[in-house]
Amino acid sequence: MAELTGFRPRVKDLNEQINWRMMEKAYNDGMSLERFLELEDPTSDWSADDDEGKLTAFERQLAFMNIATNDDPESGAYADQFRAFEDHGEAGRVLQAEWMAHHYRKVSQSTRKGGGRSILTSDWGTLGSALRPYVEAAQLRTEEIVPAIPLNELVAFTTPIDSNAYRALYLNDTTADNYRMVRVGEAAEIPGSTLTAGERPVDLYKYGRRLDVSYEILRRAPIPVVAFFIARLAVQAEVDKVSTVIDVLVNGDGNAGTAATVVPLIELDPAATVANVLTLKAWLAFKLKFRNPYTLTTELVREDVLLQQMLLNTGSANVPLLMIQGTGFGGFTPINPALADNVRYGISDEAPANKILAFDRQFAIERVTEIGANINETQRWIKNQTEIMTFTEVEGYAVIDSKAAKILDLTDVTP
Repeated sequence: MAELTGFRPRVKDLNEQINWRMMEKAYNDGMSLERFLELEDPTSDWSADDDEGKLTAFERQLAFMNIATNDDPESGAYADQFRAFEDHGEAGRVLQAEWMAHHYRKVSQSTRKGGGRSILTSDWGTLGSALRPYVEAAQLRTEEIVPAIPLNELVAFTTPIDSNAYRALYLNDTTADNYRMVRVGEAAEIPGSTLTAGERPVDLYKYGRRLDVSYEILRRAPIPVVAFFIARLAVQAEVDKVSTVIDVLVNGDGNAGTAATVVPLIELDPAATVANVLTLKAWLAFKLKFRNPYTLTTELVREDVLLQQMLLNTGSANVPLLMIQGTGFGGFTPINPALADNVRYGISDEAPANKILAFDRQFAIERVTEIGANINETQRWIKNQTEIMTFTEVEGYAVIDSKAAKILDLTDVTP
Protein backbone atom coordinates (compact mmCIF):
# COMPACT_ATOMS: atom_id res chain seq x y z
CA MET A 1 0.00 0.00 0.00
CA ALA A 2 1.04 3.61 -0.36
CA GLU A 3 2.59 4.97 2.81
CA LEU A 4 0.47 7.53 4.64
CA THR A 5 2.63 10.58 5.24
CA GLY A 6 2.19 14.07 6.65
CA PHE A 7 -1.10 13.53 8.43
CA ARG A 8 -0.34 10.00 9.63
CA PRO A 9 -0.37 10.97 13.36
CA ARG A 10 -3.92 12.32 13.04
CA VAL A 11 -5.15 9.06 11.50
CA LYS A 12 -3.31 7.01 14.12
CA ASP A 13 -4.67 9.05 17.02
CA LEU A 14 -8.24 8.68 15.77
CA ASN A 15 -7.72 4.95 15.20
CA GLU A 16 -6.74 4.51 18.84
CA GLN A 17 -10.06 6.06 19.90
CA ILE A 18 -12.29 3.79 17.81
CA ASN A 19 -14.39 1.45 19.94
CA TRP A 20 -18.00 0.38 20.25
CA ARG A 21 -18.79 3.36 22.50
CA MET A 22 -17.83 5.71 19.65
CA MET A 23 -20.21 3.84 17.36
CA GLU A 24 -22.95 3.97 19.99
CA LYS A 25 -22.54 7.72 20.36
CA ALA A 26 -22.63 8.22 16.58
CA TYR A 27 -25.82 6.23 16.07
CA ASN A 28 -27.53 7.75 19.09
CA ASP A 29 -26.71 11.16 17.64
CA GLY A 30 -28.51 10.17 14.44
CA MET A 31 -25.52 9.49 12.22
CA SER A 32 -23.41 6.59 11.05
CA LEU A 33 -19.92 5.95 12.36
CA GLU A 34 -18.71 6.73 8.85
CA ARG A 35 -20.15 10.24 9.16
CA PHE A 36 -18.86 10.61 12.74
CA LEU A 37 -15.30 9.85 11.64
CA GLU A 38 -15.63 12.41 8.86
CA LEU A 39 -16.55 15.07 11.41
CA GLU A 40 -13.56 14.11 13.55
CA ASP A 41 -11.16 14.01 10.60
CA PRO A 42 -12.65 16.23 7.85
CA THR A 43 -11.45 15.40 4.36
CA SER A 44 -11.65 19.10 3.56
CA ASP A 45 -8.65 19.64 5.89
CA TRP A 46 -6.46 17.41 3.74
CA SER A 47 -4.62 18.46 0.63
CA ALA A 48 -6.36 17.29 -2.54
CA ASP A 49 -2.91 16.79 -4.09
CA ASP A 50 -2.07 13.97 -1.65
CA ASP A 51 -3.39 10.43 -1.90
CA GLU A 52 -4.77 10.75 1.62
CA GLY A 53 -6.83 13.77 0.56
CA LYS A 54 -8.63 11.65 -2.03
CA LEU A 55 -9.99 9.40 0.70
CA THR A 56 -12.64 9.94 3.34
CA ALA A 57 -11.98 9.51 7.04
CA PHE A 58 -13.40 5.98 6.96
CA GLU A 59 -11.15 5.05 4.03
CA ARG A 60 -8.12 6.48 5.75
CA GLN A 61 -8.79 4.19 8.70
CA LEU A 62 -9.01 1.15 6.41
CA ALA A 63 -5.81 2.20 4.66
CA PHE A 64 -4.06 2.75 7.99
CA MET A 65 -4.97 -0.81 8.98
CA ASN A 66 -3.86 -2.02 5.54
CA ILE A 67 -7.30 -3.53 4.84
CA ALA A 68 -8.15 -3.77 1.14
CA THR A 69 -11.89 -4.18 0.54
CA ASN A 70 -11.91 -4.42 -3.28
CA ASP A 71 -10.01 -6.09 -6.09
CA ASP A 72 -7.91 -4.33 -8.70
CA PRO A 73 -6.89 -7.18 -11.06
CA GLU A 74 -5.14 -4.85 -13.51
CA SER A 75 -2.52 -3.93 -10.93
CA GLY A 76 -2.48 -7.37 -9.34
CA ALA A 77 -4.06 -6.17 -6.09
CA TYR A 78 -6.86 -8.19 -4.51
CA ALA A 79 -9.16 -7.68 -1.58
CA ASP A 80 -8.35 -9.17 1.79
CA GLN A 81 -10.26 -11.99 3.36
CA PHE A 82 -12.99 -11.05 5.77
CA ARG A 83 -10.88 -12.01 8.77
CA ALA A 84 -8.54 -9.06 8.06
CA PHE A 85 -10.74 -6.87 10.24
CA GLU A 86 -10.28 -9.30 13.12
CA ASP A 87 -6.53 -8.71 13.19
CA HIS A 88 -6.95 -5.20 14.61
CA GLY A 89 -8.79 -5.82 17.84
CA GLU A 90 -11.86 -3.85 18.84
CA ALA A 91 -11.18 -1.03 16.38
CA GLY A 92 -11.06 -3.54 13.54
CA ARG A 93 -14.34 -5.14 14.57
CA VAL A 94 -16.00 -1.72 14.88
CA LEU A 95 -14.88 -0.80 11.36
CA GLN A 96 -15.95 -4.24 10.19
CA ALA A 97 -19.48 -3.68 11.53
CA GLU A 98 -19.63 -0.20 9.99
CA TRP A 99 -18.35 -1.52 6.65
CA MET A 100 -21.17 -4.09 6.65
CA ALA A 101 -23.71 -1.43 7.61
CA HIS A 102 -22.41 0.79 4.81
CA HIS A 103 -23.11 -1.84 2.18
CA TYR A 104 -26.55 -2.48 3.66
CA ARG A 105 -27.32 1.26 3.54
CA LYS A 106 -26.26 1.49 -0.09
CA VAL A 107 -29.28 -0.64 -0.93
CA SER A 108 -31.76 0.59 1.66
CA GLN A 109 -30.95 4.26 1.00
CA SER A 110 -30.59 3.89 -2.76
CA THR A 111 -31.61 6.98 -4.70
CA ARG A 112 -31.36 5.36 -8.10
CA LYS A 113 -33.58 6.69 -10.85
CA GLY A 114 -32.79 4.57 -13.85
CA GLY A 115 -29.22 4.15 -12.69
CA GLY A 116 -27.35 4.65 -9.48
CA ARG A 117 -24.57 3.80 -7.14
CA SER A 118 -22.72 0.53 -7.25
CA ILE A 119 -23.15 -1.78 -4.28
CA LEU A 120 -20.11 -3.97 -4.71
CA THR A 121 -17.58 -1.20 -5.15
CA SER A 122 -16.91 1.67 -2.80
CA ASP A 123 -17.81 5.23 -3.75
CA TRP A 124 -15.60 6.69 -1.04
CA GLY A 125 -12.66 7.62 -3.26
CA THR A 126 -11.36 8.27 -6.74
CA LEU A 127 -10.15 5.79 -9.32
CA GLY A 128 -6.47 5.96 -10.12
CA SER A 129 -5.15 6.97 -6.72
CA ALA A 130 -2.20 5.19 -5.15
CA LEU A 131 -4.62 3.60 -2.70
CA ARG A 132 -6.96 2.36 -5.40
CA PRO A 133 -7.54 -1.11 -3.84
CA TYR A 134 -9.03 0.65 -0.84
CA VAL A 135 -11.43 2.72 -2.88
CA GLU A 136 -13.31 2.09 -6.09
CA ALA A 137 -11.91 -0.62 -8.33
CA ALA A 138 -13.07 -2.64 -11.32
CA GLN A 139 -14.65 -5.98 -10.42
CA LEU A 140 -15.96 -9.04 -12.18
CA ARG A 141 -19.40 -8.37 -10.72
CA THR A 142 -20.42 -5.16 -12.46
CA GLU A 143 -24.18 -5.52 -12.06
CA GLU A 144 -25.74 -3.19 -9.53
CA ILE A 145 -27.72 -4.76 -6.74
CA VAL A 146 -30.67 -2.49 -6.09
CA PRO A 147 -34.32 -3.12 -5.20
CA ALA A 148 -36.66 -3.45 -8.16
CA ILE A 149 -38.73 -0.68 -6.52
CA PRO A 150 -36.39 1.57 -4.47
CA LEU A 151 -38.23 2.84 -1.43
CA ASN A 152 -36.99 6.37 -2.08
CA GLU A 153 -39.09 6.34 -5.25
CA LEU A 154 -42.23 6.12 -3.10
CA VAL A 155 -41.66 8.43 -0.13
CA ALA A 156 -41.69 12.22 -0.10
CA PHE A 157 -39.34 12.66 2.86
CA THR A 158 -37.94 10.85 5.89
CA THR A 159 -38.38 11.96 9.50
CA PRO A 160 -35.93 10.58 12.11
CA ILE A 161 -37.28 10.26 15.67
CA ASP A 162 -35.79 9.08 18.98
CA SER A 163 -38.75 6.98 20.16
CA ASN A 164 -41.02 4.24 18.86
CA ALA A 165 -44.17 6.40 18.74
CA TYR A 166 -45.01 9.11 16.22
CA ARG A 167 -48.10 11.16 15.57
CA ALA A 168 -48.23 12.43 12.03
CA LEU A 169 -49.29 15.99 11.25
CA TYR A 170 -52.21 16.72 8.94
CA LEU A 171 -53.23 19.98 7.30
CA ASN A 172 -56.95 20.76 7.42
CA ASP A 173 -57.46 21.87 3.82
CA THR A 174 -60.31 19.68 2.64
CA THR A 175 -61.70 22.43 0.46
CA ALA A 176 -59.96 24.78 -1.93
CA ASP A 177 -60.85 27.78 0.24
CA ASN A 178 -58.73 26.35 3.05
CA TYR A 179 -55.43 26.73 1.22
CA ARG A 180 -55.98 29.44 -1.37
CA MET A 181 -54.31 32.82 -0.95
CA VAL A 182 -57.60 34.64 -1.34
CA ARG A 183 -58.32 38.32 -1.62
CA VAL A 184 -59.09 39.70 1.85
CA GLY A 185 -61.17 42.78 2.44
CA GLU A 186 -60.04 45.55 4.75
CA ALA A 187 -60.31 44.53 8.42
CA ALA A 188 -61.69 41.14 7.34
CA GLU A 189 -60.55 37.90 8.93
CA ILE A 190 -57.77 36.12 7.04
CA PRO A 191 -58.79 32.55 6.18
CA GLY A 192 -56.45 29.77 7.23
CA SER A 193 -55.81 26.08 7.63
CA THR A 194 -55.16 24.11 10.81
CA LEU A 195 -52.21 21.81 11.38
CA THR A 196 -53.24 18.97 13.69
CA ALA A 197 -51.69 15.75 14.98
CA GLY A 198 -53.23 12.39 14.15
CA GLU A 199 -55.63 10.80 16.61
CA ARG A 200 -53.51 7.67 16.87
CA PRO A 201 -49.75 7.16 16.55
CA VAL A 202 -48.25 5.72 13.39
CA ASP A 203 -47.07 2.14 13.82
CA LEU A 204 -43.34 1.54 13.50
CA TYR A 205 -42.13 -1.93 12.53
CA LYS A 206 -38.76 -3.59 12.69
CA TYR A 207 -37.34 -4.76 9.36
CA GLY A 208 -34.24 -6.87 9.38
CA ARG A 209 -32.18 -9.77 8.22
CA ARG A 210 -29.63 -11.93 10.00
CA LEU A 211 -26.32 -12.98 8.50
CA ASP A 212 -24.68 -16.07 9.99
CA VAL A 213 -20.95 -15.92 9.31
CA SER A 214 -19.20 -19.24 9.93
CA TYR A 215 -15.59 -19.55 11.01
CA GLU A 216 -14.68 -20.73 7.52
CA ILE A 217 -16.19 -17.59 6.01
CA LEU A 218 -14.24 -15.41 8.40
CA ARG A 219 -11.05 -17.19 7.40
CA ARG A 220 -11.46 -17.54 3.67
CA ALA A 221 -14.21 -15.39 2.13
CA PRO A 222 -12.98 -12.33 0.22
CA ILE A 223 -14.47 -9.09 1.51
CA PRO A 224 -16.30 -8.26 -1.80
CA VAL A 225 -18.12 -11.61 -1.66
CA VAL A 226 -19.46 -10.79 1.80
CA ALA A 227 -20.55 -7.39 0.43
CA PHE A 228 -22.53 -9.13 -2.30
CA PHE A 229 -24.60 -11.13 0.16
CA ILE A 230 -25.15 -8.17 2.49
CA ALA A 231 -26.61 -6.27 -0.46
CA ARG A 232 -28.83 -9.25 -1.29
CA LEU A 233 -30.23 -9.26 2.25
CA ALA A 234 -30.95 -5.55 2.06
CA VAL A 235 -32.90 -5.99 -1.17
CA GLN A 236 -35.35 -8.37 0.50
CA ALA A 237 -35.84 -5.93 3.38
CA GLU A 238 -36.74 -3.24 0.84
CA VAL A 239 -39.31 -5.57 -0.75
CA ASP A 240 -40.96 -5.96 2.64
CA LYS A 241 -41.05 -2.19 3.18
CA VAL A 242 -42.66 -1.57 -0.21
CA SER A 243 -45.41 -3.99 0.78
CA THR A 244 -46.08 -1.90 3.89
CA VAL A 245 -46.12 1.35 1.89
CA ILE A 246 -48.72 -0.12 -0.47
CA ASP A 247 -50.92 -1.08 2.47
CA VAL A 248 -50.66 2.45 3.94
CA LEU A 249 -51.45 4.07 0.59
CA VAL A 250 -54.51 1.87 0.07
CA ASN A 251 -55.91 1.67 3.60
CA GLY A 252 -54.40 4.72 5.31
CA ASP A 253 -52.08 4.93 8.32
CA GLY A 254 -54.78 4.23 10.91
CA ASN A 255 -56.03 7.79 11.17
CA ALA A 256 -59.41 8.79 9.78
CA GLY A 257 -59.53 10.05 6.22
CA THR A 258 -56.07 8.82 5.20
CA ALA A 259 -57.07 6.03 2.80
CA ALA A 260 -56.74 6.61 -0.94
CA THR A 261 -59.81 7.74 -2.87
CA VAL A 262 -61.29 4.96 -5.01
CA VAL A 263 -62.51 5.98 -8.47
CA PRO A 264 -64.66 3.35 -10.29
CA LEU A 265 -64.05 2.63 -13.95
CA ILE A 266 -67.65 3.47 -14.89
CA GLU A 267 -67.27 6.98 -13.50
CA LEU A 268 -64.31 7.64 -15.76
CA ASP A 269 -65.78 6.07 -18.88
CA PRO A 270 -69.56 5.46 -18.91
CA ALA A 271 -69.09 3.32 -22.05
CA ALA A 272 -66.88 0.85 -20.17
CA THR A 273 -69.21 -2.07 -19.53
CA VAL A 274 -66.69 -4.92 -19.19
CA ALA A 275 -65.06 -5.37 -15.80
CA ASN A 276 -61.26 -5.46 -15.55
CA VAL A 277 -60.78 -3.99 -19.03
CA LEU A 278 -59.13 -0.55 -19.00
CA THR A 279 -60.05 1.96 -21.72
CA LEU A 280 -57.98 4.84 -23.02
CA LYS A 281 -60.69 7.32 -22.05
CA ALA A 282 -60.77 5.99 -18.48
CA TRP A 283 -56.99 6.17 -18.13
CA LEU A 284 -56.76 9.76 -19.40
CA ALA A 285 -59.72 10.81 -17.26
CA PHE A 286 -58.07 9.21 -14.24
CA LYS A 287 -54.89 11.21 -14.80
CA LEU A 288 -56.95 14.38 -14.95
CA LYS A 289 -58.37 13.62 -11.50
CA PHE A 290 -55.03 14.76 -10.10
CA ARG A 291 -55.74 18.48 -9.97
CA ASN A 292 -53.36 21.26 -9.04
CA PRO A 293 -51.16 21.02 -7.00
CA TYR A 294 -51.13 17.24 -7.45
CA THR A 295 -49.68 15.30 -10.36
CA LEU A 296 -49.84 11.59 -11.06
CA THR A 297 -46.13 10.80 -10.79
CA THR A 298 -46.08 7.16 -9.71
CA GLU A 299 -48.18 4.03 -9.86
CA LEU A 300 -47.91 0.56 -8.35
CA VAL A 301 -49.71 -2.19 -10.25
CA ARG A 302 -49.70 -5.87 -10.98
CA GLU A 303 -48.22 -7.15 -14.21
CA ASP A 304 -51.50 -7.85 -15.99
CA VAL A 305 -52.84 -4.34 -15.37
CA LEU A 306 -49.62 -2.70 -16.53
CA LEU A 307 -49.72 -4.71 -19.73
CA GLN A 308 -53.22 -3.39 -20.37
CA GLN A 309 -51.97 0.16 -19.92
CA MET A 310 -49.09 -0.31 -22.31
CA LEU A 311 -51.33 -1.80 -24.99
CA LEU A 312 -54.22 0.66 -24.73
CA ASN A 313 -55.81 1.04 -28.15
CA THR A 314 -55.41 4.51 -29.64
CA GLY A 315 -57.65 3.83 -32.60
CA SER A 316 -55.45 1.28 -34.27
CA ALA A 317 -54.57 -2.08 -32.79
CA ASN A 318 -51.15 -1.70 -34.42
CA VAL A 319 -50.33 1.56 -32.59
CA PRO A 320 -50.65 1.04 -28.83
CA LEU A 321 -50.31 3.90 -26.35
CA LEU A 322 -46.84 2.68 -25.38
CA MET A 323 -45.51 3.62 -28.83
CA ILE A 324 -46.86 7.17 -28.96
CA GLN A 325 -46.88 8.53 -25.42
CA GLY A 326 -44.80 11.63 -25.08
CA THR A 327 -45.07 12.52 -28.78
CA GLY A 328 -48.54 14.11 -28.70
CA PHE A 329 -50.88 14.59 -31.62
CA GLY A 330 -50.11 18.24 -32.15
CA GLY A 331 -52.19 21.27 -31.31
CA PHE A 332 -51.96 21.13 -27.51
CA THR A 333 -49.19 21.85 -25.01
CA PRO A 334 -50.36 21.16 -21.45
CA ILE A 335 -49.33 23.53 -18.68
CA ASN A 336 -50.42 21.08 -16.01
CA PRO A 337 -47.85 18.27 -16.20
CA ALA A 338 -50.42 15.56 -15.49
CA LEU A 339 -50.64 14.64 -19.16
CA ALA A 340 -47.20 15.75 -20.33
CA ASP A 341 -45.08 13.71 -17.93
CA ASN A 342 -44.58 9.98 -18.17
CA VAL A 343 -45.82 8.04 -15.14
CA ARG A 344 -43.18 6.04 -13.26
CA TYR A 345 -44.49 2.55 -12.57
CA GLY A 346 -43.56 -0.28 -10.28
CA ILE A 347 -44.72 -3.86 -10.71
CA SER A 348 -45.63 -5.54 -7.44
CA ASP A 349 -47.71 -8.59 -6.60
CA GLU A 350 -48.63 -6.74 -3.38
CA ALA A 351 -50.54 -4.10 -5.36
CA PRO A 352 -54.33 -4.53 -5.22
CA ALA A 353 -55.68 -6.85 -7.93
CA ASN A 354 -57.41 -5.24 -10.93
CA LYS A 355 -56.66 -1.77 -9.63
CA ILE A 356 -54.21 1.02 -10.37
CA LEU A 357 -52.72 2.53 -7.24
CA ALA A 358 -51.55 5.99 -8.32
CA PHE A 359 -50.14 8.88 -6.31
CA ASP A 360 -48.05 12.04 -6.30
CA ARG A 361 -44.86 11.03 -4.51
CA GLN A 362 -44.23 14.65 -3.45
CA PHE A 363 -47.25 14.63 -1.15
CA ALA A 364 -48.22 11.03 -0.45
CA ILE A 365 -46.01 9.21 2.08
CA GLU A 366 -43.75 10.18 4.98
CA ARG A 367 -41.21 7.64 6.19
CA VAL A 368 -40.48 7.68 9.94
CA THR A 369 -37.29 6.06 11.25
CA GLU A 370 -36.11 5.47 14.80
CA ILE A 371 -32.61 6.80 15.46
CA GLY A 372 -30.12 4.22 16.70
CA ALA A 373 -32.59 1.35 16.53
CA ASN A 374 -29.96 -1.15 15.37
CA ILE A 375 -27.12 -0.24 17.74
CA ASN A 376 -27.78 -3.04 20.26
CA GLU A 377 -27.26 -5.79 17.70
CA THR A 378 -24.11 -4.07 16.43
CA GLN A 379 -22.68 -3.80 19.94
CA ARG A 380 -23.28 -7.50 20.51
CA TRP A 381 -21.35 -8.30 17.34
CA ILE A 382 -18.39 -6.15 18.39
CA LYS A 383 -18.21 -6.97 22.10
CA ASN A 384 -18.98 -10.69 22.07
CA GLN A 385 -17.11 -11.41 18.83
CA THR A 386 -20.05 -13.43 17.60
CA GLU A 387 -20.41 -14.79 14.09
CA ILE A 388 -23.99 -13.59 13.63
CA MET A 389 -24.63 -10.09 12.32
CA THR A 390 -28.13 -8.66 12.25
CA PHE A 391 -29.24 -5.70 10.15
CA THR A 392 -32.34 -4.07 11.55
CA GLU A 393 -34.25 -0.86 10.94
CA VAL A 394 -37.32 0.44 12.73
CA GLU A 395 -39.58 2.32 10.34
CA GLY A 396 -43.16 3.43 9.92
CA TYR A 397 -45.10 5.20 7.18
CA ALA A 398 -47.62 7.98 7.48
CA VAL A 399 -49.93 9.54 4.93
CA ILE A 400 -49.00 13.18 4.32
CA ASP A 401 -51.99 14.12 2.18
CA SER A 402 -54.70 11.60 1.34
CA LYS A 403 -55.72 13.64 -1.72
CA ALA A 404 -52.37 12.74 -3.30
CA ALA A 405 -53.34 9.07 -3.77
CA LYS A 406 -56.15 7.54 -5.80
CA ILE A 407 -57.16 4.06 -6.92
CA LEU A 408 -58.67 3.28 -10.30
CA ASP A 409 -60.97 0.32 -9.67
CA LEU A 410 -61.30 -1.71 -12.86
CA THR A 411 -63.82 -4.09 -11.30
CA ASP A 412 -66.57 -1.51 -10.80
CA VAL A 413 -68.65 -1.01 -13.96
CA THR A 414 -71.97 -0.69 -12.16
CA PRO A 415 -73.86 2.47 -13.32
